[in-house]
Amino acid sequence: MPEPVPEAKPAEDAPPADGAEKNATGQENTSTTITGLFVERPPEHVVAVAGSDVTFIAKVDSSSLTRKPSMKWLKGKWLDLGSKAGKHLQFKETYDRNTKIYTYEMKIIKAVAGDAGGYRCEVTAKDKCDSSTFEISVEAANQEDQADILSAFKRTGAGEDEGDLDFSALLKAAKKKKKTEEPEIDVWELLKSAHPSEYEKIAFKYGITDLRGMLKRLKKMKEIQKPSEAFLKRLESCYSVEKGKKIVLSCEVLDPNVQVKWLKNGQEIKPSAKYVMEATGNVRTLTINKCNLADDAAYECVVGEDKCSTEVYVKEPPITITKLMDDYHVVVGERVEFEIEVSEEGAHVMWSYEDQEISKEKDSSKYRFKKDGKKHTLTILEATLDDAGMYHAWTNGGHTKGELEVEGTA
Repeated sequence: MPEPVPEAKPAEDAPPADGAEKNATGQENTSTTITGLFVERPPEHVVAVAGSDVTFIAKVDSSSLTRKPSMKWLKGKWLDLGSKAGKHLQFKETYDRNTKIYTYEMKIIKAVAGDAGGYRCEVTAKDKCDSSTFEISVEAANQEDQADILSAFKRTGAGEDEGDLDFSALLKAAKKKKKTEEPEIDVWELLKSAHPSEYEKIAFKYGITDLRGMLKRLKKMKEIQKPSEAFLKRLESCYSVEKGKKIVLSCEVLDPNVQVKWLKNGQEIKPSAKYVMEATGNVRTLTINKCNLADDAAYECVVGEDKCSTEVYVKEPPITITKLMDDYHVVVGERVEFEIEVSEEGAHVMWSYEDQEISKEKDSSKYRFKKDGKKHTLTILEATLDDAGMYHAWTNGGHTKGELEVEGTA
């Protein structure tokens, strides 16, 4: 196992560690400006060969900063790769005291097909931030790639009820113990091509809390936008933010003196401590502080008759399983109750027998489902020999399993 890369210690004249700046009243300043902090960005598209290592480098000029910048590497919309550091992903940071340049490195060890997809690196420092997107494609080597995608993406040191893994791959692994690979798919593209019967499963997998609202917004996204005459750079197609954190929406207008309006779900937003609107040259930003589920919505920046729109996802922390399932040994005809407890009330739990999902609609005659606060129970009314096997419970951040043995009557 490679030794962990030590974090470089900033020199004496490096910007101090990033932290909340206090104003004269002792309150935290939360406004953030999009600016060009990157002096070197990762290449926009990299093709990696399965089984080989690939490295990405980003450099940040800190000469104009008063605090040390903070760097995040993300995959897809919201997956923070910092928690995945280990054998498969390595991160490194160095600082040059002469040029005041920070160099950030992300290295993927023995790339697998599951590493393909869109990535983003974000740097923030006090009231400034910058981001850069790039894409990775993975080509198969001459021999079949045998890398284990489950091990590659599982959180270092995680138990069976932890880790952020692909749901369908985990189901197959529970029965067949097969190694599988599935590249990350954009949730919007997945919904566009999915059958309506699959929407709920997609929402569970990607942690979508307001599926109905998201589908309404998906319908509006399909409307064709007219060419822009007022914007030099539109808003990103979507933004993601963890609950309780802040998010900055940014676009650029053609006229540096033009006034803009910001809308949330079609309603104009007024400036407040919650919503901070700023204009710097051609750049227009909307900062949403202390995001909650009510901020998960469609946003627009309007200039006269022209506008650009985006979506904001507010992601709740993953639901973990705090009490695992027990194994059962029963006689034919006896009642079986598989019980678990989760970290939050109201969580969605998915049950399965071997690799088949247990449906409340299709299997109600055989099973009973119960929620009591954080406690969830799957009941088999009268066990048969065919019910023997492995049962699983899943949340968007956890997994547990229990084996059922059924003994025939004499």
